[in-house]
Amino acid sequence: MDIRKDIIGNIPQIGDLIVFNPPAYKGLVYGRVCSFSKAGLPEVNARDKDIFYFGRNKDGNYSPKTGFAIIKEIQEND
Repeated sequence: MDIRKDIIGNIPQIGDLIVFNPPAYKGLVYGRVCSFSKAGLPEVNARDKDIFYFGRNKDGNYSPKTGFAIIKEIQEND
């Protein structure tokens, strides 16, 4: 399985924070990568987010299929 790159060309890893726009939702959503699908897409835990009313797998995770970007977390001390 090849892990899919983000829109900039970076390869995500478990624990990375990604941002994406799920279908039928206006706005960006973020989540932490917890695993990868068989297709190599990152999966985020979607159990507590109501906007993922479709597209969850049996484990309750969601894979962004329309593109995603890895984002850097900003620390308050930076």
